[in-house]
Amino acid sequence: MRRWSGTAALVLLAANIPAIHAQRITLDPDAAEVAGLLRSRGVAGQAVAVLTQRRGPQVQSKLHAIADSLVAIAISYPGDDARGTRTRAAARGALVNAALGLGGGIPYAGGASRMVRIAVSSSSEAGGALWGISQLPNRGQALQHMEDLATSQHTIAWAAVELLSTSMGAPGLELLHRLYLQRAVTQPRAIEILNGVASYHGWSR
Repeated sequence: MRRWSGTAALVLLAANIPAIHAQRITLDPDAAEVAGLLRSRGVAGQAVAVLTQRRGPQVQSKLHAIADSLVAIAISYPGDDARGTRTRAAARGALVNAALGLGGGIPYAGGASRMVRIAVSSSSEAGGALWGISQLPNRGQALQHMEDLATSQHTIAWAAVELLSTSMGAPGLELLHRLYLQRAVTQPRAIEILNGVASYHGWSR
């Protein structure tokens, strides 16, 4: 009888393994589901559709909770193997896509500040987050965030300078020209990049 009980227990455990490890994708996930999908499968599911309210209005607290879970995973998910790299990139990519409104819907307004958090806190996802900031639909907001980063002491200040010079058109160059004249960029590598831009465009102080 005891042997049968042990066998039955193993059968029941085996039957429950899919329920334990599978993560169901729904059309209206909350933050817990999004985080669970990323950790178990390396995908963000319907996070972008919810954040951009593609299927209808959502409560702001829910949107912010989902976005915060994406930030946490983009910054903190461990591992330099393929799984870790894929999971962090999926989280960052979902936030960027939502902030830019890619795929339709309303661009997620809370995306900009959260992309900044990723840019200054994640070495692996900083470049993708910075690119997202540079492409924000609100160009004034994009320029302000890029100025803040370019004039900071963060290691990614140089990348902000580079993106301003290559990916943000005339407004980006005008901003860089002003920062150059004001000597507002102080991070050593960022200064080197900015001096190269100034030389190319013939700027002088």
